Amino acid sequence: MGQSASVSSRSEPGRRPRSSAARQSFSDCAATMGPEDGEQSSVTSDSDRVGQVGRDSTVDLPDECLAMVFQFLGPPDRSNCSLVCKRWLVIEGQSRHRISLDARAVLLEAIPRLFSRFDAVTKLALKCERRSDSIGDEGLALISARCPNLTRLKIRACREVSEEGMTSLAKNCPRLRKLSCGSCTFGSRGINAVLAHCPLLEELSIKRLRGITDEPVGGSALFRCSGDWDKLFEELPDLVPGLVEVHLEKINISDRGLYALSSCIDLEVLHLVRTTECTNAGLAFANRIGDEGLAAVARRCPNLQELVLIGVNPTAQSLGLIAGNCRNLERLALCGSETIGDAEIFCIAAKCVALKKLCIKGCPVSNHGMEALAGGCPNLVKVKVKKCKAVTADVAEWLKTIRGSLAVNLDSGTTQRLEQLDASTSESGLRENAPDHAQLLVEQMSGMDLPSSSGGRSAMSKARWRFISARNFMASTLRRLSQNGSSAQHHP
Repeated sequence: MGQSASVSSRSEPGRRPRSSAARQSFSDCAATMGPEDGEQSSVTSDSDRVGQVGRDSTVDLPDECLAMVFQFLGPPDRSNCSLVCKRWLVIEGQSRHRISLDARAVLLEAIPRLFSRFDAVTKLALKCERRSDSIGDEGLALISARCPNLTRLKIRACREVSEEGMTSLAKNCPRLRKLSCGSCTFGSRGINAVLAHCPLLEELSIKRLRGITDEPVGGSALFRCSGDWDKLFEELPDLVPGLVEVHLEKINISDRGLYALSSCIDLEVLHLVRTTECTNAGLAFANRIGDEGLAAVARRCPNLQELVLIGVNPTAQSLGLIAGNCRNLERLALCGSETIGDAEIFCIAAKCVALKKLCIKGCPVSNHGMEALAGGCPNLVKVKVKKCKAVTADVAEWLKTIRGSLAVNLDSGTTQRLEQLDASTSESGLRENAPDHAQLLVEQMSGMDLPSSSGGRSAMSKARWRFISARNFMASTLRRLSQNGSSAQHHP
């Protein structure tokens, strides 16, 4: 007992003897090699295992397999892997398809060396600080020549790039599918060059192009306005028929250009942000897009899924057409519009059956219009209301109660006052009891028989006012308790 058993074919007390088959197998194995051979084999296998510990197993992996492993890593981990050895450095560079560069003027000297290592880039971002000098036409031409397979390009604040640089880019990168440019100084001719040479373009984002106008508008050439873009958009459907996403910000476009853009029947995402107007009097934000252009989009773009209108003034007429014809519309944002009121919200609630997210900011919408969302838009999951003075926190809470799964985000002065009330009650030690009262109120509201359709205006109003009365009663009760507690502390 307690001693280790020796390796022997003899049976020992307390140990079950081997079967005859096991003894025969062991004898046959021993017969094939002598004792010395068996000892030498054991020593050799141990030394092999020791040697394999320090061996680089990735040597047996083909370069293609190692590149696939790198694809699962983030940029920091990939950069660390490139420092392991020369082989990893080369493979990591050749397999990296996305890079983002600081596009200051000093980048020009590093372009040949940089893109000799990263020679398979398909997605590129060039961003420059606003107060720095950016690369120019020469640098963009060199980069595009080194990246013939480029499919996505984002350019930000590259003010030294002109129409000539964009033309070189377009000729060198005919496979471009996504272009996003902002705060640059080239105008519509630069974009037109891309449209003419990149027929596969699917996504186009043009924001704050600040170049001198290509042609004088109204007899004057104004800074920060790149001319009349309507002509360009009239040619766009023939040049890039597969366009599915368009973002336009501070671009001089009217109903005429939007009507031409609606010829892209595969359009799924459209953002229109503060379209501008240039006149002899100067630059001004004007309502050059109205119901006519939006109605054309509604009739000819049935696949529209996302619509963002900022500084645009549609009415229930065009919104009704969009809601009725674009049955896949899931995301809608209406901001800074003087014509978006309760009638438009009622129209959206009644017709946008696929809508999931709605954002309303700075529009003359009231509680009456928000009530329509209680029974409309059956797939709605999130509503964001900001800077709408006639919408109060009461209707937001009421909507949350009526539609438990609906997330309502309201930014108003009423919300701040309620937060101040909660803070005052917490100082007197009463905030701990507030959740219990609120939970009781929610349970009472959930038991109410409330209509689910927007047709019962009077019934919903009564239910909402019952909710408001209960909420005000709870707030006044907490306030009185807070005052009584404070007076009790001062007068023991």
